[in-house]
Amino acid sequence: MLIMYYYYYIGALNFYKINSMKKTKLLFTGLIALLGFNSIAQEVDRCGTNVYMEERMQNEEYARQHNEIQARFIENLDLQKSSRRNEETLIIPVAVHFPTGSESNRDCLVELAEKQMEILNNDFNGTNADISNWDNVEDNYPNSSTGSANVRFVLATENHPNLDPDLEEGDPAVTIGYNFGNGGDSDTNWAGYLNFLVKPINAGLLGYSPLGGNPLQGDAIVMNTFAFGDNTVGCGQFTSSAPFNLGRTVTHELGHHFNLAHIWGNQGGCSNDDGISDTPSASSATYGCPSVVNQCGSINMTMNFMDYSNDACMYMFSEGQTDVMRSYIETVLSYYEEDKIDPQVIEDIKNENNVSVNEFSSELAFDLYPNPAADHLYIKMNNEIISENITVQMFDITGKMVFELGVNGKVEEIVNTSSLKNGMYFVKVFAGDKYYADKVMISK
Repeated sequence: MLIMYYYYYIGALNFYKINSMKKTKLLFTGLIALLGFNSIAQEVDRCGTNVYMEERMQNEEYARQHNEIQARFIENLDLQKSSRRNEETLIIPVAVHFPTGSESNRDCLVELAEKQMEILNNDFNGTNADISNWDNVEDNYPNSSTGSANVRFVLATENHPNLDPDLEEGDPAVTIGYNFGNGGDSDTNWAGYLNFLVKPINAGLLGYSPLGGNPLQGDAIVMNTFAFGDNTVGCGQFTSSAPFNLGRTVTHELGHHFNLAHIWGNQGGCSNDDGISDTPSASSATYGCPSVVNQCGSINMTMNFMDYSNDACMYMFSEGQTDVMRSYIETVLSYYEEDKIDPQVIEDIKNENNVSVNEFSSELAFDLYPNPAADHLYIKMNNEIISENITVQMFDITGKMVFELGVNGKVEEIVNTSSLKNGMYFVKVFAGDKYYADKVMISK
């Protein structure tokens, strides 16, 4: 896999370097013409990363830093293990920018940003509810499995740059009306963050990102106003539109940011490849919600986040892809500034990682059922702690506590989960000087 990815990357670099700005415009026109969808999608190019990266590589200093990062990434990838389950959770501070937004909509825009972080945390860690669909198709991909990058995206709340007068210390890093990068797509004032820039772009383009983002440059994942967040939160012009209304376009672009190519290898044709050994070769992108697509002597992985399927029909990264992303994040991790995140949030996330189900499976003092749960969750205490004064806490995947209650020796507690959103949650039970942990999926 390393050799394949290396040659893909070197070829891409040469492609970036030898093309002129004139050819960039021709390429963009060609992409718009080639990428046809049905209905709304006929006018939409899902991703503009190739063209954008070609333009960025015209800058010698940017290209130099990019090449240095890629060289370290290739070394790091060779050292990575295939399994990520027992590794430390990587924590990344996030800022979201709405340069054309209205301050009167701040509460709504913050909620929209939080919703997108929830989607990303589920998608990148393999805890999204629809990943269970893999069970129905995995026999078509005997050499593949779903993966988890074990990463947590957290809206920063500390040490904000003094650039948005309405962004107060302690508030989530969401700027509204701030002219990010003077109209560009990177801003060194926001170096050290993972930046999402949500603004009107070409009407036929959903989003784009550098192929390997540089936190030192303040690089941003750029999203059109109708492709950020999902259909549960809408804020005027920042309202997602079907079939791109589940936040998966952002997942796709963030995959590019962490060095993933398209599933068909960007240039297309069965002789090209994305450099990932456990994603079947494909000759072109897939649109809509297909059942089975056969190309290149195998079945296309149309449900992969790096294809072009509709949001509702993509739900997984392969283990090889999460290996690449994990390696890239580790390569640039020191460029992200941890002091942008509340230290208590960091501690809580690390504690979650240290109390995995595997670690406590031999001494669990309570049972959760049903799992997955919908509107109600039952917590049954075992004899080991039944006489203790017990506190139960539940956290979502961002580390936010969603409820806390005192059980005080009850054998069973029923928790109303009807108001919780779909996704993975962590349950902690504190009894005396010990605490126990388990995970539960909410799926409605």
